[in-house]
Amino acid sequence: MLVRVEASPINPSDLGVLIAGADMTTATVAGTPSRPIVTASLGAGALGGLSARVDKSLPVGNEGAGTVVAAGSSSAVQDLLGKTVGIAGGGMYSQYRVLDAAACLVLPEGATARDGASSFVNPLTALGMLETMRREGHSGLVHTAAASNLGQMLVKLCQTDGVPLVNIVRKPDQEELLRSLGAIHVCNTASPSFTTDLVEALKATSATLAFDATGGGTLASQILNGMEEAANSTAREYSRYGSSVHKQVYIYGGLDTGPTSASPGTSAWRGVLADGCSPHSFQNAGAETSWSAPSPGGCGAHHDVREYLHPGGFTRRHAQARCVQQLRQASDRGEVPRHSASATVTATRQTTTGSRCVCESSSRAAP
Repeated sequence: MLVRVEASPINPSDLGVLIAGADMTTATVAGTPSRPIVTASLGAGALGGLSARVDKSLPVGNEGAGTVVAAGSSSAVQDLLGKTVGIAGGGMYSQYRVLDAAACLVLPEGATARDGASSFVNPLTALGMLETMRREGHSGLVHTAAASNLGQMLVKLCQTDGVPLVNIVRKPDQEELLRSLGAIHVCNTASPSFTTDLVEALKATSATLAFDATGGGTLASQILNGMEEAANSTAREYSRYGSSVHKQVYIYGGLDTGPTSASPGTSAWRGVLADGCSPHSFQNAGAETSWSAPSPGGCGAHHDVREYLHPGGFTRRHAQARCVQQLRQASDRGEVPRHSASATVTATRQTTTGSRCVCESSSRAAP
């Protein structure tokens, strides 16, 4: 069937194709009003990451909405003529799209294309976060950049499902917005009491799984440290190895384009930073975190932890973590040679890089 596209959002995943990580403060516009060409710079020496897409025109737009203006002969498709539908078909930054009816969602009577243009990416991401939480055995969530459209959806879903949620924002008005939706735990990174507020919220919710949209900086590390402090607050006895509670942060966005850093207090044995997750495919994405502990001879003892987000993936992770902890305990008892141990966390990030990026607008005419 043929759909006249009337609305399509710009999601972060769309920007990856549109500008490929280019610095838009360097952008220049050439061409004609009907065929503009935007040119922007990328990082020095980074073209290798984009070599496969150089000089290729890529369709953009993961989702959108519009009106069905032509259809095939089957009665099921004919019934959609004139209906306003949401679409998850890719290539939605166009005037018309030929689609299978299975890629469309009929919108309620009176809903506009603008109302239904974001019916897939954010809602399915929010649902995926809750499903991942359940599959991995967690009972509460932490979400950063929580005042986004996705974050507001997550607040409502967690309220409906009775899931404790800690929301992290960076502005007072964002905090007010979420509280107006009924959010209970909202922590503002700009507040002098942020660290204390975060730990108290983690104690109240027992949240041990976080989804971080910022990516760079130390926020993921702060969350892991807060989870550890919250877990230790109820420990029956002190352990130099930290709590046995599994804590995890999935980095699914890159609002902060700087490196992901761990503060000195973050123990590699206490939690996992999983990076490079697609925002709407948590169950299929993979990530790798590399930890190292230097030995007296200067050679690192490396432990590579591969996180596969599918059923059973974390059974292997837990077994590996137990082996590491048993080895350290044996070392402390003197059963194996002791060494000076320190931990660094390095998250391998999937990014698009290059030296120059040229984006050319295009549209599709009706067939």
